[in-house]
Amino acid sequence: IFTNTDSRSLRFDGTNDFAFAPHDASLNLTNGMTLEAWVKPSLTGGPRTLIAKASSPSIFCYSLGLNSSRKVLLRTSDSAGNIFLSVTGGTALATGQWRHVSASWNGTQGKILLDGVLDGSGSGVGTTRVSTISSFLVGGIFGSESFGGNLDQIRVWNIARTESDIQGDYQSILAGNEAGLVGLWRLSPGEGQTMLDSTPNGHDLTKGADPGEDTSDPLWAEESFPPASEYTTLYDLGESCLFLTHNCPSGGVYQLQSTT
Repeated sequence: IFTNTDSRSLRFDGTNDFAFAPHDASLNLTNGMTLEAWVKPSLTGGPRTLIAKASSPSIFCYSLGLNSSRKVLLRTSDSAGNIFLSVTGGTALATGQWRHVSASWNGTQGKILLDGVLDGSGSGVGTTRVSTISSFLVGGIFGSESFGGNLDQIRVWNIARTESDIQGDYQSILAGNEAGLVGLWRLSPGEGQTMLDSTPNGHDLTKGADPGEDTSDPLWAEESFPPASEYTTLYDLGESCLFLTHNCPSGGVYQLQSTT
């Protein structure tokens, strides 16, 4: 049996854990965006931040999180700090269950999707705040609004992806060079303080408040979503007939059989 190496996620304690990447202009999503992550909540209550570009809970460019009812919430604000888009999903995420969360904004309308299915929408026209200092944050805003649970496969785009776009690849592992993709964190090393950005932009995430280990570090977890692919080789009747079985994240099974 062979299992691929993408079998880790980050677990946040819901108290003060977070990870961050320094400000970069490519993360100022002024005219459109799509934010995606696999999410497995472990705690109730809120608000809890999943993804944000922010200086504090009240000063942010954009924020994707869960409200007090564990419903997905997308918000964007302008340069004056006015929130011009606020969209809440209709489904409360269950604790202990992986769901794919995505949120998009095309300049006029915001949408929230769960597992590729529309869960909420709303209108909002404005220009997202441009910051030269706000960090990109995952799992909390410098110890505030901390998410409790696991996060995996985080993606940030500077375009509003369509529902069909998201449905087509939300269970896939991306290459990192897809058009419009400005950040991709597979969260797969399973060790260390740094989570590499798999795009050419180099927005590597650092765990916690300090380069070294501290109490605000999320922990590596021995699980991921999509699940690690598993391949099984069988030899039939001593004839070395090779079967390659792929157990897919969606639950399906594909099998190839050699001809010799």
